[in-house]
This record gives sequence, C-alpha cells and structure tokens, in this order.
Amino acid sequence: MPDTSLVRSSQDIVFTVPTAFGGGTLKCMVARGKGKDGRAFEIKRMAVPAEEGQQRRLRETAQTYSDWTRGAGFGKASPDTEGGFNYGTRLYARSRNMLMPAGEVTEYALPVGTGTLTSAFDLIGSTWVTAGNTRMVQVINNGTDLTVRDAGVDFGVGAQSGSGVVFGDRAWIANSGGRRIYSFDGTTWTPAVDDVRRGSLVVADWVFGAQYAPSAGMIGTTQRVLVSNDTSIPSVYHCVTNPGLTASWAGPNPVGDSAIPIQSLHGAGEAVFAAKPDGVFMIEGGGRMRNLAPHWRNQYDPSSGESLQYYDGALLAGHTQFLDMLAPNPDQIGQMNPCQPGAHESFENSPIFGRTPAQTIDSGYVLTAFYSTSGRSYVMAGKRTDRLNLTGRNQMTWYGSEFDCDGRITLLYIIASVNNGPRWLMIGAAAPSGATKLYFQSLPREPTPYAAWKRSGAHRFSTAFTCKQSLDDLGDPNAPKNMRYIAVVTENAATTRSLTVTTTTDGSDEVVQATITEPGRQFTVVDDATSSGVNVETMLSGTCEPTEPLVIRSVKIRGTINDERTVVYEVPLVFGRDVPGNRGTDDASSPWIKRAQLYTLLEAGPVALNDWNGLDRTGVVEDVQDREIPDDEGDGVTVYAIATISILLNTARYGSARAGFSRFA
Repeated sequence: MPDTSLVRSSQDIVFTVPTAFGGGTLKCMVARGKGKDGRAFEIKRMAVPAEEGQQRRLRETAQTYSDWTRGAGFGKASPDTEGGFNYGTRLYARSRNMLMPAGEVTEYALPVGTGTLTSAFDLIGSTWVTAGNTRMVQVINNGTDLTVRDAGVDFGVGAQSGSGVVFGDRAWIANSGGRRIYSFDGTTWTPAVDDVRRGSLVVADWVFGAQYAPSAGMIGTTQRVLVSNDTSIPSVYHCVTNPGLTASWAGPNPVGDSAIPIQSLHGAGEAVFAAKPDGVFMIEGGGRMRNLAPHWRNQYDPSSGESLQYYDGALLAGHTQFLDMLAPNPDQIGQMNPCQPGAHESFENSPIFGRTPAQTIDSGYVLTAFYSTSGRSYVMAGKRTDRLNLTGRNQMTWYGSEFDCDGRITLLYIIASVNNGPRWLMIGAAAPSGATKLYFQSLPREPTPYAAWKRSGAHRFSTAFTCKQSLDDLGDPNAPKNMRYIAVVTENAATTRSLTVTTTTDGSDEVVQATITEPGRQFTVVDDATSSGVNVETMLSGTCEPTEPLVIRSVKIRGTINDERTVVYEVPLVFGRDVPGNRGTDDASSPWIKRAQLYTLLEAGPVALNDWNGLDRTGVVEDVQDREIPDDEGDGVTVYAIATISILLNTARYGSARAGFSRFA
C-alpha cells in the first residue's frame, strides 16, 4: 500500500521542463506531515549571505532636498557630488534652505529699427545703450520705473554703434561700421575731430613702461587709459587724452596671430584682456602681453571669445564649448579650467550649456548668459565655490536659471537704484526672428529677495518659476523602487500662490502628484502607477504674485527599495503510485520516471516553476537527495526527495500605494 500517513495536499510544485531535457511538465507533491519512519516534512528556507545593503527584504529610504547651496549641477544633494539640483527657470536659489521666484521680467518696446544691443554706460542720470546701428537707446530711471526712448542721435549711414564707455568727462562711442567715433557730454553728440575709427572701447589703469608710455614723463606712473582694437587687424590702440584726435592714440600693437581677429575686449584694474579664438591675451601698460589660454589653439573655434568678465581674482572667458576660468598668474598660464554648470560631471538633461555671449557682476555674483544649441538663452548666477565654504571640482557654483528667453542674449547690465528705488538687470537679446528684444528684471536692494519681501521692499517677483531636481536613485543605483510619499514644506502658499509637484521615473512621462495651496508641511501619497522605477526626478512648479512670493523650504521623497535576492529552499517531495498530488488528485505516474526527470533538471539551469504557494517563479534545481521506502505489499515504492531550489525573489509593486502594500511576489 502507498504511504497513507501523508497528508493529502493540493500544494504541489510544478516544473516546466525545457525542451532540451524532454519538455512537458513535472508535477511533484510537496510532502507534509510525517512519513512512515516518523520524520516530519518541512520546507526549509536556507540562510544565504546577503550582499551589503540587502540584509533585509524591505528597505525604506528617503531623500530630502533642503540645502540648495550646492548649486546647479550633477547628482544628488550630497557632499560628494557637484550639485544639488539640475536646473530651474526664473528661479532664485542662492539663499540657503529656500527656493524662490527670481525677479519679475518686463519687456520694453524699442524704437523701430533698433539693432543689436551690445554695450551700455551711465551718464548724467540715464543709461545709454549702443543699438548696433546708426542710433542709440536711452533708459531713464526716475526712481520708480523706467522709460525707454530713442537717444536722439544719428551717426550716419553705415554706422554701427557697437561700444560705448565713459572716459574722462564724457562718453565715447565707437562704430564698427567704419565711421569715426563720437563723444557725448550728456547733452551734445559730437563726432571726433579727426577720422578716428575704432572697435570696442574699454578703460583700464595702466602702469606705463617705456614701450607704451605716451611720453618719458609717464613711465612708471599709473594712468587712466582708453584702449580699443582695430576694426580690420588684430591690434590695439591706447590713449590717455582726447580720443577724438588721431595724435592722441598710440599703436597699433599686434595681439597674437595676425590672421585671427579680436572678438572682445575687457578692462579690469591694471590690465586689458583681448579674447581671440586662439587665446585670451593679457595686455599691461608696461608692455607685457601674455596669452593666458594657449590651449584654445588646440580647440579652435571661430566663435570663441565672445565675452570676458574679470571676477574675484580670475578671468571668465567664453570659449564656444566651455567657460574657462583663467588666472592672470604666470604659473597657471595654459591651465584649462572649465567652470560652467556641470563642467566636471554630466549635466544630465539640463538645457543650460553652450556659448556665453554676455556677462556682468551683481552683489558678489557673476551673471552669465548661456546660449544653447536649442536657440534659447539662460542667465545663471555664479560664485566661487570656496567663497561659499563648499568643496568641489568645479571652482564655480551656479544658481538658476534666473532668466531665460528665446534667442541669443547680447547684453547684461545693472541699472542702479535711484532714491532708494528698485534695481534692474537690463537684458538685450536677438530673437530668432531677427528682432531685438529688451527686458528688465527686478533686482532687490536688500541682501536677498526674501529680505526684500519681509521688509516690503520695491522688489517684484516672477509669477511662475520651476526647479527640476536631479535624477535621484535614492541611494541604490540599480535596485527598483516604489515611491511612497512626497512631503513639501512651503511658506506663504495659498490658492494664488501654489506649488505643483510632478514626478517622472526612468524617463517616463511626467505625472502631477500634488498641488499645494497651504503653507507648512504638506504630505501626499504618490500614485503607484507612475512611481515605480530605479531613478526618480521631481519637478517643482510654483506660481505666485508679483509682491507675494511662494517660498519652498524643503522637499522629501520616501520610497521602498525592492531588493532582488536569491533565496534557497530545501523542499521535501514525494513520488509514488496513488500518492496524493497534482493539486489533490492521486498520482498514477511512475515514481522512478519522476525521479529521473527531477535529476535531469540539475543540468537545466533556470527553469519556470509554479511553487507550493501557487506563484510563478524562476528557479534552479541545485541538488537532489532521495530515498526509497517499499510499499507494504512489496510491489512498489514511495520515493522521498529533498530538492534544493534557488529562487529569485522580487518585492512586488503595490497594487495601489494609497491602499497599502501588497505581499512579496
């Protein structure tokens, strides 16, 4: 008789036998109860050493974004990465532990026919802007708002007002169209007495040596000097008196290769810098001229050198492919030091990269325009990393973007406060259509926009801003996760000042998870159908009012890491005629044939199986040990086997995160 002491059970294990090993299915009863010899049958889960971080089946993890001073760049908000978030639009992120909208942007209409805006200067209570054609633009700041109008001058047919600077008691305007320079005393525009034609104009304080000194008496003295480049050859001229007279100018002094034009000039302290596609040349009054960037020759691009900005002891020079931080130090000449956002790591999916056609300085930061290949420009605020008490491979830390627009930004200029009124960043841009655009962005007089808001200052805010967090793996770059909830702390949130939280996992479509209209800590459970993946990105989109900003204090994402682990089981099996099996039906199959099939699976590798819980798995039969017990009649046997099976386990996705967790699959 068969072993009737076995407990009848529907808990079988069914293997799908690969075709190469005979095909079909192998159904084995999982033994329960005790055998005739009194042994108890039990499924044993064997202890397998886990890899580090996989000791538990369920791991909770959280990422909190609250200190955005790491700036825009690569990676999570952790000390060993370059940046804490990817990028934003109309975003002010310079203050610790808060995100805010950047200043309000207003577009002003320009006089008909205005050309490219390239330079500006302040004189007699107004700001004057070179308009890239025969005319100029005047910006009047009355202490409350701005007025933009034609400056009332016509330089003549063919003129292209490209550069203006205050030198002495008046301003001087150079025309790159082959027309003589003009002077302006605040009332009258006067052409140069002689036919003096110049390109860009900059001012520096040179300590004269014998080579450049206008006279022997000036050798060793510091003089205010006006420097300009030749419009046809890569050379510079300089003068210390009346630029309208040919005799006042000394030069030309060649700058580098005579076949490569000067792209831009910049005056700072005792030096003038000339940018060319083959390098950046530092020109001093003593007659010394050095190429600070000879490495540009090996990365030659005719568009390199569009802008220069001396900032905090270094020169930021715009190569077409990168922003180069150059030190005017003989020991560091030739050292390439890219410092644009994400310079030393991948910048992920940020659109902020490309040429840097305009730069300026404001409140201890450099404001740099990046013109990407998409045809859009972004203004980022940068500061030396060591000044922020941070460390990193990038010597500059960037925030923003604080302004963005279609087209190429050509001018950045600060409009100062008048009578304790507002300040503005003036932005000139060439739109894709060819039209010239003029924007003004509100800047706070107070140290920060937050301080301006709390003190009811004149600063106004953009009514919409965004911040996209970096791609985040929540501490494990390979394991799948389920996002459980997102918690956001805001200040001043209301119906008219809302925050929309959007997530995307592994590049999937963005899905709105919550809209926040109340201040304080708001908590939302994320939608499971859109929250499972290896990596997650979070987008914050805020709306507010010009005088009432939305402030984001912190964002937390909590999730479950779903570790895949190999779990090894010792499973007792029993074969024999009339042995209960096959989901409760007596088995009439030969126990010897079944045992033989089981042994073949030792060579089969991973096979599909339906386990004793009725769940589909993939497993490997690692070992089989068996014994035979004769039937009481002696005409048959019951085969008992211990099959060692390794099974890959995954943590299941939630059926619905809002309803709780499902069991492990």
